[in-house]
Amino acid sequence: MAASNEASKLLMGLSIPESAPEEIFAVVDALSIGRSADAAQLLEVSSLEPSALLTRVLSGITDLWNSEVYRACSAFEAVLLEEPDHLIARLGLALCLEVQQDFEAAVDLLRRVLQLDADHVQAIAALARCYNEQGKLDRAEALSRRGLEIKGDALSLRFALADTLRRQSRHEEVVTILGEVWEATDPTLRRAARSDEALAVAYGRSLLALTRSASAAPIFDEVLRRNAESTGAMAGMAEALEQDGRLAEAQGYLLRAMAAAPDQPWLHLLHGRLQSRLGDATAAERSAATALALAPTNVEALRLAMRACREQRRHTDAAPYADRLLALLPLDPEATAARALSRILDGEAAAVISELTSRATGDKGAADLHLALGCAEFAMGRPKEAADHLTQVLRLREGDLLAQRLIGWAYEHIGAPHRDPLTVLRARLSEPDLTADREPIAPRATTTRPGREVSRREPRRPQSSPPSVELQVNRILSTEGPSSSALLSPPAPSGHSERSSQRSRASQKSPTTGSIPAVSVGPVPGGPAASMGATLGATASASNETHEVPSVMALSGEREISELREVLRRVHRLVLEEPELIQNAQQIERLIEELDHPVLLAIMGPPGAGKTTFVNALIGREVIPPTTTVPILLRYGRVASGRILFHDGRIETVRFQDLSSFLEANVLELTYETVQLIEIIYPIEELTRASILDVPDLIDEPLETLIPLVADADAVLWLVGIDQAVSHWCAAAEWLNEHPMEALGIVSRIDGHDAEQVEAALSRASMTLGAGVIEVLPMSARVTLDALKSRNVAALRRSGIARLHRALRRHIFARSAAIKARAGRGRARRLIDLVLAWVSTRLELLRERSSNLQALAEQVALDRAQIRAEVEEETPPRLRMGIDGAVIACARDLSDLVLENRGEAGRVHVLRALRNRLRTAVADAVLRSREAVESRLMNVTDDYLARLDSMFPPGETNTQTQRIHTLRGLVEGFRELLIEQAFGRYEAYLQGWIDQSPLAGLFEEAEQFPTLETLGAYLRTTCLGLDRVPPIDLEGLAESLFDGVAEFCDETLAELRIATMTLEKRLRTPLLDRARISEPA
Repeated sequence: MAASNEASKLLMGLSIPESAPEEIFAVVDALSIGRSADAAQLLEVSSLEPSALLTRVLSGITDLWNSEVYRACSAFEAVLLEEPDHLIARLGLALCLEVQQDFEAAVDLLRRVLQLDADHVQAIAALARCYNEQGKLDRAEALSRRGLEIKGDALSLRFALADTLRRQSRHEEVVTILGEVWEATDPTLRRAARSDEALAVAYGRSLLALTRSASAAPIFDEVLRRNAESTGAMAGMAEALEQDGRLAEAQGYLLRAMAAAPDQPWLHLLHGRLQSRLGDATAAERSAATALALAPTNVEALRLAMRACREQRRHTDAAPYADRLLALLPLDPEATAARALSRILDGEAAAVISELTSRATGDKGAADLHLALGCAEFAMGRPKEAADHLTQVLRLREGDLLAQRLIGWAYEHIGAPHRDPLTVLRARLSEPDLTADREPIAPRATTTRPGREVSRREPRRPQSSPPSVELQVNRILSTEGPSSSALLSPPAPSGHSERSSQRSRASQKSPTTGSIPAVSVGPVPGGPAASMGATLGATASASNETHEVPSVMALSGEREISELREVLRRVHRLVLEEPELIQNAQQIERLIEELDHPVLLAIMGPPGAGKTTFVNALIGREVIPPTTTVPILLRYGRVASGRILFHDGRIETVRFQDLSSFLEANVLELTYETVQLIEIIYPIEELTRASILDVPDLIDEPLETLIPLVADADAVLWLVGIDQAVSHWCAAAEWLNEHPMEALGIVSRIDGHDAEQVEAALSRASMTLGAGVIEVLPMSARVTLDALKSRNVAALRRSGIARLHRALRRHIFARSAAIKARAGRGRARRLIDLVLAWVSTRLELLRERSSNLQALAEQVALDRAQIRAEVEEETPPRLRMGIDGAVIACARDLSDLVLENRGEAGRVHVLRALRNRLRTAVADAVLRSREAVESRLMNVTDDYLARLDSMFPPGETNTQTQRIHTLRGLVEGFRELLIEQAFGRYEAYLQGWIDQSPLAGLFEEAEQFPTLETLGAYLRTTCLGLDRVPPIDLEGLAESLFDGVAEFCDETLAELRIATMTLEKRLRTPLLDRARISEPA
């Protein structure tokens, strides 16, 4: 809606009494001739009473005319307070609300206006426009048609009706309605229609929707002649050129339109469609993503993004776009087929066949459905049925390349069926193998992806519980009867008779203990359901039944992980759009995968704290030699084994029974410089809850080099020996302050110390660590291992292993999901912060480049005028003077020769020598002028190219550097070509003139010119006639050079503005929202 047009119509409907002051008529006259600024000034400085009703109405109309909508609202509201049924004020306020897009309030006001005047054309048109914006198209159409019955030539009503029909894709009717006024015989109506830019653009776009580009292009051209900055006309012209196949010209118009209105999604959609036709599916997808960031429910943008993914053979990535499209159009066949293809690649071919068979009828969309069915049949190992469906695709849609390739593959497998057709299909469609094995937990610095032998489809929990070190400890402790420090064995999984019988035998050995109820926590991602119940205490009156109570904390943690996973997937899709962020995308993808892994528990501490022995005690067996200086990862697996992962990518597998001796024998070769990780797979229940990372001594390497290794850790056990200095606990507190995570402090190597010494050590550690740890525990790993071997109950109790098991179960295992979620949130924030830092740097770079490019464009404009003056105005006179000087020089050299050889015999020789000397002298004069011009142009263009190289370094691989390379060749080639054309042609012209000039008169007239100057003048004018030679034409010589650089600047500026806006809206703004991953309530 044009506010000035509507204000002028309001003015026409305003009745002014003849007794009104002259100033009122002056205001009306100023508005009538379009001088709204003068009207506003008259209202401010005249003697009119500001509070008068008529003055307020005129003020509102003037403010609306000047697009000062809020001031206009105030004026109209003041009138309505005094006279609630004032029609003009009510209509004016409604128009202001329409401009502010408050359509609901505007509709209420317009209905009241129509109650006052049912045939008010302007109110009918405004109400129809509001209905269009609200999506009430039936009401809008009925209202517009009723208004046209009242006044058939009202452009506002025709435009409102056309907008209604356009939204319903009834373009033939739109063309009919707008064409009647566009080609109207009434000159007034025709002039009004052709001066209405919005109507013209709408008419042209409807013609384009009917693929009538030849009729639409002149309309847009006419609009652009009146307003060269019309965004709608530029985009329409681009679309018309696209339909004509003139894609390069279309892109120029479109880039200008996008630079003028970068926040219009339909422009980005059109750009994506154009890029798709140019064969750049990646750019098409990027433009579609930008359009979706601006308009998330745009069906065409979703379709374009989906198609672009499929063109790049990224069928899995097309699925989210297909899902969104199906949410808007549930029966869309193309989106259904795209989603089905993704499901087929996920192994759901049978379900796809049952769902789509009934829908694959003979309608237009059946080709897509038959294509999906063909892929599904192929995946099911039925190539003949697949070929039948694909043949049907080619009948319905000729030239389908994918169907042609698939049908060829199907026929290849009819005679020789493959044992795994789904794998073949995935390979044929260039999709990654979705059944690839899951990688183990490994340090973030890992460049290879080890641990692929663990299948992604392996169930999280084995069919029977693995052995438990804690259970082994409890059995030994229970042989001596109950104790306050004894930890009862955990409840067995239902149906596990052996575990139940063992527990019964244990209870029979200790009859005074009775049955102790236990609480089992819910399942934790990456491991089996909890089987280590929390002891509530030995109570003789407790029930004999085991009560399974679901853990609220576990369920809450699972929910947090699920929410975090969904956030990270959205972030991953955003980051994946930027090629330079591929490593960040991989890190995010890895974090998503690791949310399903068990908790990663890091064992850290100073040298001599006994970390390796402690880890051996945790797993109940001496596996790791204490001299190891390489990070060691222990994780769950059904078959015990070991692997050495080297930095160069080699992986060496070692049998578990040989692992300890292998590590001891190769301790000197297995160093942190050569080995990335030692991975031990061991089947104990504790490792289903937490993988253990044994970090080498911090003194061996700087702390910052080990941070990437432990950055994946979710919790930490920090060991310090009882005899070691308290400064080690200070270092632990400092590290935990910088890397907050769940932590337990362990005072290790307590054997040989009495209770008072242990208590003192625990007190010192607790005071030093403060709130950084949950609990500080005493532990003797050596005693634990010896006691387990000898089944020494007293030593096992003194070792502290039972208390450690309780603490791990209570603080780590029972809260594993919440711990995983907390650690994941922290890592997610850090990853998003890294991406945001890159985005900020990139935005700053784009803005800097835009600023520098704008300065270059301004410099080009200044140089253009200066070079034009130098080359076109100053060079021809200088060249003429150089030629005159050359002629005089020739006269000086040859004057004596001419005078001495007057005879017939010597004339031929003299004339030939004279012509050659003249030709050489003139060529030298032209060459000097040419070199001066060429040097000037070379300096200017080389400066441009150097500045462009500084903005876009040649080492970068992007569109701009490629275009600069092209521009450099064009500039250098054009520079030489243009100069050669201008000066080379002029030199040839002069030499031809010299060859045809009569020089014989020099011999007869030589005596009349006693001086050199007079001889030279005679030679120049009479003999050569150089005064009749036209000057060199250098008009527009350098224009093409400047045009090329200026066009590059304009197009690149538009691209940079679009890239800046896209990065801001499509990546930075969503990432800022994702970065606010808050702590759970």
